[in-house]
Amino acid sequence: QQLQELHLNLRGCGNLTSVDELGKALAALQQLQQLHLNLSLCENLTSVDELGKALAALQQLQQLHLNLIWSLCENLTGGCFNLTSVDELGKALAALQQLQQLHLDLNGCGKLTSVDELGKALAALQQLQQLHLDLGGCFNLTSVDELGKALAALQQLQQLHLNLSLCENLTSVDE
Repeated sequence: QQLQELHLNLRGCGNLTSVDELGKALAALQQLQQLHLNLSLCENLTSVDELGKALAALQQLQQLHLNLIWSLCENLTGGCFNLTSVDELGKALAALQQLQQLHLDLNGCGKLTSVDELGKALAALQQLQQLHLDLGGCFNLTSVDELGKALAALQQLQQLHLNLSLCENLTSVDE
């Protein structure tokens, strides 16, 4: 495939439980340079593992905008958004050596417990110039140390937007 830019909006697909097949299809788009994927308000989505694995195959990717936000829920602690891990997504990002812009919205993912793999992956993105990472409302996060270490390693970074608001169990931002 010669496709270089893809915008896919699945916002509000409340019955969507899996993006496994989407992930497999994306992996075939070897020339893709820009990916904008909106999965916000997909309240029954429980995993983005296959999507994460697929992203690792997109070696030409320079811009990634991934929206997993669940901000319109009235009771974020009520389990509206069931995503518990972004480990595979994090691991995949490390392979995207051409990535210059990363926009990742995880706002309101109240069951998310760790972003360590995401942090480790960010450290490998030496071409990254713009980072927007929204972790607001991720109530169960207790540490962002790996994320802090990664930010220190990003020598090309020119723009940073990091939201940690309402991360009630966060005990340290030392790193």
